Amino acid sequence: MRVMIIGAEGKLGSRLRAALEKRPEICEVIPITHTPDRVKTVSALIANIDAGIDVSKKGGIFEYLDLFCTFKKPLVIASTGFSPEETHKLEQAGHLIPLVRSANFSQGITYFRTLLPSLARLPVRKVVLSESHADTKIDTPSGTLLELHRAFPHAEVVVFRTPHFTAEHTITLHLGNETVTLKHEAHSRDAFVDGIVEALFSICNNHSRTYNCP
Repeated sequence: MRVMIIGAEGKLGSRLRAALEKRPEICEVIPITHTPDRVKTVSALIANIDAGIDVSKKGGIFEYLDLFCTFKKPLVIASTGFSPEETHKLEQAGHLIPLVRSANFSQGITYFRTLLPSLARLPVRKVVLSESHADTKIDTPSGTLLELHRAFPHAEVVVFRTPHFTAEHTITLHLGNETVTLKHEAHSRDAFVDGIVEALFSICNNHSRTYNCP
């Protein structure tokens, strides 16, 4: 399998590239080269890959999204911070190619999502959603916190940024005489890498149009 990584030069992208290069199913990992004529160069590359992964900074995928649609290549999008208009473009692309997108591919947050409908039905008096990330993270609040806020639209939101790597999300539900707290903490970027790799193989093996924006 030949896989392209958009954003391979970033911290998550470099970890993802290293993980993919260790997999026996992957014969080549292709990072996009930043040359003056890179769109033409990438066009030729996309035509010959099996799938692509986007872990670029805000909006990086849109330079190449039409090419993925033209060549009908599966795409995993793990970047965040999209505007409503950009989200609509991704939704439209999801009707043309196998595409999966998530603000957080970690297994723990995936499980978190299954609990949200039940938690939202509790007779809470107050809900606090909090997160902590490295201060290099571009979008504030993160896509994960925005997702949690959609489940609890009246919740108080607290955002922390620190000079070192951290990825924590906490839901605190105050029920009067008791408090329920759920916390997810990713100890390294490998927590996200594992989920992205799993999504890659799933979308390539199923070959279905699986647009997913949790």
